[in-house]
Amino acid sequence: KDSMNSTPLDPGSSSLEEFVDCCLYSLQEHADWNDIMKWVPAGKLRHFVMSVVEGFRDHDLLSATTVFLRRAEGSFGLTVASSACPGRIVLAAKGQPMSVGFSGCSPEGNGPAEMVCWSSEAAAMGSVSYTNIDARLDLDDRLGEALELSTSSFDTYSFP
Repeated sequence: KDSMNSTPLDPGSSSLEEFVDCCLYSLQEHADWNDIMKWVPAGKLRHFVMSVVEGFRDHDLLSATTVFLRRAEGSFGLTVASSACPGRIVLAAKGQPMSVGFSGCSPEGNGPAEMVCWSSEAAAMGSVSYTNIDARLDLDDRLGEALELSTSSFDTYSFP
């Protein structure tokens, strides 16, 4: 595409590089930079951000999260949401526990739960005193696992 018709996320676009530069600048200005540098090796931050941006551009929210977790170093418990995917969130765990509780599930298991809650501590599911948790799912934090929740369904992805 010529530069007049390209978007910031087009492959090979100089706008993609500019978008990554903006992400890096924003991370430096608004995030706890020292914490980020603990998890991303020196000299690899640009590649890391580019991988995440390309993952988001080329895939859905679940795929982008799994790309991130495969390439990330360290342990993570994530909640990922985007205005580009309204009504969906992705929960993911790698090296850190993540428990998901479902309340108001139909006995047949074929309808959406009335409420879903999650925590990086399994014991927190027992502290939800205003409702009963009907079912609990613990993501596989040893190998890594992601769960996509929507207003009508859920899908899981386990890392090979």
